[in-house]
Amino acid sequence: MDSMDVSHLNEQFGLYGQIEWLDGAEGFPIAHIGHRDFTATVSLYGGQLLTWRPSDQAPVLWISELATLEPGKAIRGGVPIIFPWFGAHPTDSSKPSHGVARNRLWRVVQVSNLAGGEIVIQMSLTDDEETRPIWAHRFRLDVVYVIGRTLTATLTAFNIDDKPFTMGGALHTYFAVGSTPVVSVDGLEGAEYDDKVIGGLHIQKYPVQFEEEVDRVYFSAEPTIIYDPTLQRQIHINKRNSDTTVVWNPGVTAKKADLSADAWSQFICVEAAKHGDDVVTLAPGEHFAFSQTIRVTGIA
Repeated sequence: MDSMDVSHLNEQFGLYGQIEWLDGAEGFPIAHIGHRDFTATVSLYGGQLLTWRPSDQAPVLWISELATLEPGKAIRGGVPIIFPWFGAHPTDSSKPSHGVARNRLWRVVQVSNLAGGEIVIQMSLTDDEETRPIWAHRFRLDVVYVIGRTLTATLTAFNIDDKPFTMGGALHTYFAVGSTPVVSVDGLEGAEYDDKVIGGLHIQKYPVQFEEEVDRVYFSAEPTIIYDPTLQRQIHINKRNSDTTVVWNPGVTAKKADLSADAWSQFICVEAAKHGDDVVTLAPGEHFAFSQTIRVTGIA
């Protein structure tokens, strides 16, 4: 039976009254999660969490109204999975930005409930004849989402090859905000960062603000907080096994086919990443996991 068939997915991985698999664009299945305390959607394409909203909050994740769901293109929004490199390939510019994971069809491994009511979805991606010409290694990549009033995403890479490989990546999280120009990100003060807009290494002196394009790689393992006075909330972001935080917003002059003219003012990206000196080399049989946990509180 076709693993993309929604009747099969609902039979094997549906939860009555909580998870229903439906056909999305291009026939790619999407899990719709409904709970009295939260809602979410998860796409089999990209293994990607698209939306998440605690019941007493505005949406926490942002997805573009112009996002496409079609083969070979990444979905703009939610939590795209970046692997095995972040950004451009370090030595070959002809290879796709952000690697091979975010525009592939993943496989559902497990769906379950936890005692506290959280929903757990595990999906997996392995190398194939399409990934190996881009990255010549055998691998398995697992993502586990624990979805409740708090959200945790954990990405685990397994080296199933007979030779070592070096991996980077990111949980490329798009956060919905009330108004980007008045949002700030706390927790990175004192951290060194590589500024991809103006170039060079710098030290962050104050909370990060978004008066213009921001594209920075911070060398920091510290937790961060998105302070959003418009929505009267704080988004707390904690990481595990990630010593790099990427902060990005394209700014008002951004011109991308899947972004509307005012989209820049609706989101910021704060990402748990493995990049630069923070990449990991795995011997055959080894694995590595990193994660990001998100919770929302009001402004005191």
